[in-house]
Amino acid sequence: MNATLNREEYEAVICRGQPDEYPKNTEQAATELRTRGYDARPQSLDYLIRKGEVAPDREGRNYEWQPEDVDQAADSLAAEEAFTSRTWCNIELGISAAQRIRALREAVWGAINEFEAEVPESEDWFVMHVHTPRMSRDGWVEFTLADDMRAALETRRGELRSYNRIMLPDEKAWRRKQARKQKGSRQ
Repeated sequence: MNATLNREEYEAVICRGQPDEYPKNTEQAATELRTRGYDARPQSLDYLIRKGEVAPDREGRNYEWQPEDVDQAADSLAAEEAFTSRTWCNIELGISAAQRIRALREAVWGAINEFEAEVPESEDWFVMHVHTPRMSRDGWVEFTLADDMRAALETRRGELRSYNRIMLPDEKAWRRKQARKQKGSRQ
């Protein structure tokens, strides 16, 4: 069970298999670390540099953070137990950060398919069901659409069908690919 996202999980889950852009400035490195579950701010990264725990290259006055620099900062922050509140929740519940994100996305796509409407990737719209760790099995979570959100989507179902719905980037790419396939088969 990994309560934070390691490099591989970050690239797979957050970047969705696409390479992230490096080098990053200090603000971007801090944002990546917060996304991965560490309580990082530019000031805390500057402090790690001053302590000599991380040594990213410099271009003039600006630091250029490479993946290994960000990972080194993550190790230092983990040693200091500098985690976000969500990470502390993951630790307390015994669940994986990557599994939590994947479960939420699965629930979002289920709601999108059911209601043909835009549903944000936000835990505020869902109820999290926690299955705590037992014996040698890690804990895991699943999400279901909250009753009040379901009722609101049901009420608006007719309205939503009359508008072009907003699609998530993955869905847009998939639909364009399908349209190109159909266009190619017609020719």
